[in-house]
Amino acid sequence: MTFHDNVVFSGSNITHTIDSGNIVINQSGIYQVFFHCTVSASQVTPAAIQISILQDGDILPGGVARHTFQSSNEYATVSLSTAFAVSETSSTIQVSSSTPGFLLSDIALTLNRLSDLPE
Repeated sequence: MTFHDNVVFSGSNITHTIDSGNIVINQSGIYQVFFHCTVSASQVTPAAIQISILQDGDILPGGVARHTFQSSNEYATVSLSTAFAVSETSSTIQVSSSTPGFLLSDIALTLNRLSDLPE
């Protein structure tokens, strides 16, 4: 999933290139990610979608949301949030949708650094 805009940035430890799906974290620590979108089914129903937040290609614990559509004109709000640790000097966050054929809109992602890693 690509993100077409950068609304607010503070500092240089989190970077994102416009129209890219990669959000790069350049400092170890504890982070919190918030994701939100509106989804509509544009295929035969019932149909299920899974949206996942990935860290370096792996699904984050607590970073999955699912919805099953019962009609083709249905809309659903999908939101999820999870905290995670970055112990390396660089880590990449991405959002993935498991199934093609859905229309996603109102997409937003917020990533906050909460603290240093505990010693």
